[in-house]
Amino acid sequence: MQAKDNNPQTASKSFEQLLSLDFLTNRGTNVLFSTLYPAYRLVDFVARKDLVTVMTGFVRNISPPPGAVATVSDASPIHYMVKIELFSLLAKSAVETFESGIFEAGGYKWKLVLYPNGNKSRNVKDYISLYLAMVDTSSLPPGWEVNVIFRLFLLDQITDSYLVIQAGKERSFHGLKLECGFDQFIQLSAFNDARHGFLLGDTCVLGAEVYVSGERSRGEGELDENPEESPIFSTGDHQWKILLYPKGKSVGMGTHLSLYLVLDLETLPAGCRVYADLTLRIVDQLYNRAYDRFGRAKRWFDATSSESGWPTFVSLGYLQSNNHLVAKDICIIEAEGHLAPSSTDSGSSGNIIIDFYWGMELYPRIGKNFDIKVFTNCRFGMMSWAVLALTYCIKQLALYILAAGVLSIYVNYDCDRQRQEFRRTNGKCLVWGKAPLKIVASYTTTSGESKTSLLLTSGWWGLSRHFHYVPEILAALFWTVPALFNHFLPPFLCDISNHPSV
Repeated sequence: MQAKDNNPQTASKSFEQLLSLDFLTNRGTNVLFSTLYPAYRLVDFVARKDLVTVMTGFVRNISPPPGAVATVSDASPIHYMVKIELFSLLAKSAVETFESGIFEAGGYKWKLVLYPNGNKSRNVKDYISLYLAMVDTSSLPPGWEVNVIFRLFLLDQITDSYLVIQAGKERSFHGLKLECGFDQFIQLSAFNDARHGFLLGDTCVLGAEVYVSGERSRGEGELDENPEESPIFSTGDHQWKILLYPKGKSVGMGTHLSLYLVLDLETLPAGCRVYADLTLRIVDQLYNRAYDRFGRAKRWFDATSSESGWPTFVSLGYLQSNNHLVAKDICIIEAEGHLAPSSTDSGSSGNIIIDFYWGMELYPRIGKNFDIKVFTNCRFGMMSWAVLALTYCIKQLALYILAAGVLSIYVNYDCDRQRQEFRRTNGKCLVWGKAPLKIVASYTTTSGESKTSLLLTSGWWGLSRHFHYVPEILAALFWTVPALFNHFLPPFLCDISNHPSV
């Protein structure tokens, strides 16, 4: 078994598999931020249209370790590489670990620690374990702590590209913890699979990139705590802007750059919501065709939630250590938004009957102003319910000279009016002449974003919530009573009928 060290200087870039978009409409925005490094200033805005691909971080169906992200890079790691020959002898020997040579990154010294058959002290089986270890710490002051974000590389020798595993958050090294990494770096079955090219000719190549976030306090300049705003741009029927927090926001304060997309509520009609599949990226300016950092999420935007993004979009240590994301004091932020079709979009299936009854993915029209989807609300059943209600009122009026349903219609209207007013004012309104009672729910999304939702609990909504479900449940019960208990299925038939996929 032989090990060869190499320290390439070629910068790394990400390359992810391209997928077609699911949405029929797509918009793109490119925003340039001049950094006056590292203080960010907005300098320009460029619109991009017809973006038809998105980036994904999943690699050849190889699952990343828990809490980590897997990507592919076609460039060598910046800080360190080691080539291990006769790997099978290492795996079969009594030696449980392999330690690489020492390399320097971020002003500190490091090495890689490999467990070819898994870290048995942590009960790891069927995986290779790989860790980054800090060395030569005797000269550091008492109570020292170093926060880093690092990426570990494994070369696919067939395609000459690298599998890159990166932790989802910064890791801390200190006197009691000199080693961090991945117990389940890669499955042995995938590593030994010749189709992947990780082990070729009984040889494998590992690498590392280490970015010390502590470098941000070494007098390189002060980051602005206030957000930088992009120019307002239009997408669909609405206007948007991008907020960039150079020092971070929420859980990313002081450690990450935070990035958000904000909807201008003045362009949002009362009671309406906008559904967007959005992607924000920082462009790798050396390899213009690739993006080194990106975030993608699907979000609803409304009066109570007009901002969405990532408080921990990218580590400040990584951003300052990678000169391809910031070039000539310019940082390029690219936004791609895919909106659910708006009422200004139109189209036709070519079949008038289908267009009339079911609507289209885009909004079909008769003439310029008659919107079929708005008229039918996309469902023939809703039209039928309205017709049935009207015929019921007409017949009742003919028989009893009384339209009792008018009261129900008014109550239904007033219920909806209370809800819409409550949403529009964010709870700052009167319900039946009094300040509304409400439930405030605060929660954190999987991306680390803090959100708050309001629930009206007074007025009509304090008496009953969705009362119309009660007669529907009773009707389902009456339909299934004749079957009694001869079979377990009848009570579920009504529910199954509402799920065409079953």
